[in-house]
Amino acid sequence: MNYQLNYPELKAVAAIIITMSCYYIYYFLITSQRINLYFTKKYSGTSFYLHRILFNKLAGFIFFACIPGALCFSLWHTDFSSFGITLKKIVENWYWLVGLPALIYLVNYFSAKNPDVYAHYPQMRIKVWSAGTFLLSSLGWFIYLVGYEFLFRGILLLSCAEAFGLWPAVTINIAIYSAIHLTNGLKETIGAIPFGLIACLLMLYSGTLLIPIAMHISLSMSTEFYTIRNNPDMKFIK
Repeated sequence: MNYQLNYPELKAVAAIIITMSCYYIYYFLITSQRINLYFTKKYSGTSFYLHRILFNKLAGFIFFACIPGALCFSLWHTDFSSFGITLKKIVENWYWLVGLPALIYLVNYFSAKNPDVYAHYPQMRIKVWSAGTFLLSSLGWFIYLVGYEFLFRGILLLSCAEAFGLWPAVTINIAIYSAIHLTNGLKETIGAIPFGLIACLLMLYSGTLLIPIAMHISLSMSTEFYTIRNNPDMKFIK
């Protein structure tokens, strides 16, 4: 029996290709020795970390949101709500938007005391942090993670769910999401599995991308804040 891909399946395959291509182009860009040499020569100390990491975050937004979004909207002539970008469901899901960040901050209050955590975070290895420096870092995380969730829990997950159903879509999403964390070590790779599962289920349950975005931003910003505070080699100043 001949089997042909229908439109949702073609859309899902295209979403997988777009996701993988955009991520690995981004990864090649931020790990480029030539680009790193440029920042190393031009900046030093705190200025180097601010420019280098914020460049990475902006590049992430471009390759995770701008380029994939432009491709998907031009290919499928769809609207933003097709990828979970909607404000209509905020009120009915307010408890997730309030409760999840609170829970994540509480958990990170204790987990960020582990030396293994603050050995890798924050990404900006700045010793003395001002409020302005932390605000810039937070802004970088915000734009990066909005793009990140738009690509993985918006374009990739929802396209696969439309084509293959809930659990195959979640499995595909977690497999790709976990695999791209391999460069960060085994712990993050394994940790990405439960996080990815929760983010996927909340996206599909709520119908709004705002919940996984809030969840991811809370995780990254609270990890950054508590690791700076707990790291004996770093400190906040007024």
